[in-house]
Amino acid sequence: MRSKSKLFSLSMTALLVACTAPAGWAAADVCTIIPSSSSTYDTSIAVASNFYGPAQAMVTNFEATTAGTGKAIRICQNSTTTLETEISNYPTRFSLFFAADNSPYSLYKDYSPIPFRYAYGVPVLFGYTSNATNLLSPANVSALMSGVGTGSTYTVSTAPANYGSLYSLQTSAEPLAMADPSLAPYGKAAQTILTNMTGTTVADGSIPSWVVNPAGSGNLYANISLTFNAVGTTSTTSDIPASTAIPSGFVSKAQICSILSDVAYVEFTNTAIKTDQWAAVLNSDTVGTALYDYIQAQMSNGGWNTFLTAECYGTI
Repeated sequence: MRSKSKLFSLSMTALLVACTAPAGWAAADVCTIIPSSSSTYDTSIAVASNFYGPAQAMVTNFEATTAGTGKAIRICQNSTTTLETEISNYPTRFSLFFAADNSPYSLYKDYSPIPFRYAYGVPVLFGYTSNATNLLSPANVSALMSGVGTGSTYTVSTAPANYGSLYSLQTSAEPLAMADPSLAPYGKAAQTILTNMTGTTVADGSIPSWVVNPAGSGNLYANISLTFNAVGTTSTTSDIPASTAIPSGFVSKAQICSILSDVAYVEFTNTAIKTDQWAAVLNSDTVGTALYDYIQAQMSNGGWNTFLTAECYGTI
């Protein structure tokens, strides 16, 4: 039996924190404390959903250093826009914010230290291959898109304007799951891909039959953690329509990084599609500052790019 990505390995014990989403159906923050043995924490950081698993690895690495020894850090994930709303309402809640776009550069440009780019994210369309005879499990990338061969992975590097003449979605990939473009930058990337490939702009309130309409709500998934969890299911839970098979979805390559052998995926690496991800220091508490200093040191000595590569991000 396949296992979900390490990104969600701690989700069963995660703390759920209610928040107010600015649009669509609300999604609560999902939070976890590193180390998991701690019930209290020294600081909280906010991360876009695609960075939830990598952030746990980052914090674990930090806590193995002298500055991080004995410290506990709470990591909370949600869509970038939802987290921005929380930060505007509760500006002291988090010490650092890792977004899935470059919004920290403009929103927090007057902060000290200044915001910094921490990764380039790679959007992917993926499905599980562990049972290739099942609708939920595409045999290879040819079951996801035409024009991509028959391997387990394919890289689309061309500009989005060329998608329509080169590629098309396969019916075996439908209905696919995607996040709300108004909330999640990876949802915006999926929207750009689909608009150029199919000529249809998918958005809340305008969801074609070949895209999942969670629970018939008329809204797309509120973040890409929910999107990832939907793929490969026929769940009847509140966020997925009853008896609807979901064979594929648009997420971050980081989310499938630890299960690449179990999936078929098409990655989109053109600069117009990759997400330019920035972080900002929101509050200079002692542990948050130490974590920032650790990241900057890793960036200076090359360790950060090694980390990014291991987590399936583009280097900076």
